Amino acid sequence: MRRLWAGLLFGCVAAILAGCTVPSGPPGSMPPEETAGEAGHVLNMVALSSAGNTLQEAVDDFNADNPYGVTIELTSYTMSTYKQMVSTSAAINEMPDLFFTWEAGYLKPFVEKGKVLEIEELSAGTGTWYESFKPGAFDNLTFDGKVYAVPLQEVMVVVVYNRDLFRQLGVEPPRDWQAFMDLCAAFQSAGVVPLAVNNSGSWEAGQLLMAVLAGSGGCGVYETLRESDDWTDARLLDAMDTLEQLYDLGYAAGTDTSISQALIDGKAAMTVLGSWDLSWLADREDLGAFLLPAKEEECAGTVVGSIDQCYGISSDCPDPEAALAFLKLLSGEKYQLELAEESGQVPATRVEGYRTDSPLMAEVQGLYQQVTGQILWADRGFGHEKGEAFNRAALAILNGDPADQQAEILAEQIRSGS
Repeated sequence: MRRLWAGLLFGCVAAILAGCTVPSGPPGSMPPEETAGEAGHVLNMVALSSAGNTLQEAVDDFNADNPYGVTIELTSYTMSTYKQMVSTSAAINEMPDLFFTWEAGYLKPFVEKGKVLEIEELSAGTGTWYESFKPGAFDNLTFDGKVYAVPLQEVMVVVVYNRDLFRQLGVEPPRDWQAFMDLCAAFQSAGVVPLAVNNSGSWEAGQLLMAVLAGSGGCGVYETLRESDDWTDARLLDAMDTLEQLYDLGYAAGTDTSISQALIDGKAAMTVLGSWDLSWLADREDLGAFLLPAKEEECAGTVVGSIDQCYGISSDCPDPEAALAFLKLLSGEKYQLELAEESGQVPATRVEGYRTDSPLMAEVQGLYQQVTGQILWADRGFGHEKGEAFNRAALAILNGDPADQQAEILAEQIRSGS
């Protein structure tokens, strides 16, 4: 019954809501586990649709030859549907066997409710597999000294810019906050939107506010907010005021197309994007990237960024040993290189000889040398409810609400837990 319900929940329902791909079969056919017979368990794996073809290739590779007699069935979802379905499945104790997860505040509730297995081999903090990852890879996947998921990539927020517009204006990427503001003023005077923003998406607005916060308070303010329900910190208020200033001056503005398209069309000079959003722009030589300058000098090099493409194993997984073997395959050199080549992202492991042919992605990867600290996106670092409240406040500011008013609303929501 567990597999039948899980198959329905993570297949048919999600297909209706999100148009995901579900394995087909003749009418009245039994769930895969019941037809597998002596072939072994069928493990359900769920991921984001943005994971690409390499993940399916790894699944096919594992299914073709593994000593466990296990078959993995992969289903992919859009981000919004994925969050809804995983939360629902956890509530009814029907977690998929292998599942994509974000780190920190997103993963923590699943760990606290016993929904995910500890990766004991990584918790040990030693050994060949552990040492194949970069330092700090498990920091935000560790709770009470135990590791609960395996990361595959690194991502961060960058400013993407139109090289042709910069060339026409005779300017270079700014190195400090005042230079950034002067640059915005210059593009505005030239009739170009300085910084294109999505003023209808709360998550994107929150990402921009977090990027500003990284340069206003650095890792210190992030840790303060994460550990407290008192969100009246002056550094947060300053970041919200700065976002309001960008909006009021017309520097951060919406466009009549997507922000990426506005950049390509030359209607906007810059926009803020997560590096995972750049794969479809990777071949464009007219785009470049830089880190958003910090408003406070001591915060220079602090960015919004973290590990990504993390996978956990459900505590109800019928064959955790097989699931672990698959994660080892996925984090091995072959698939780390293929994932990186497909997405343009930086591997989470110490892969030697990795390079990208994309000038844009190569520039993004080079920016990691400037990074001195990282803070997480609001919903990933603070947890869902606090993160959503933070994102809503940012969106309200980008639609003209006063920053001080939104700061009061946000502080009350966090204090009361509403």
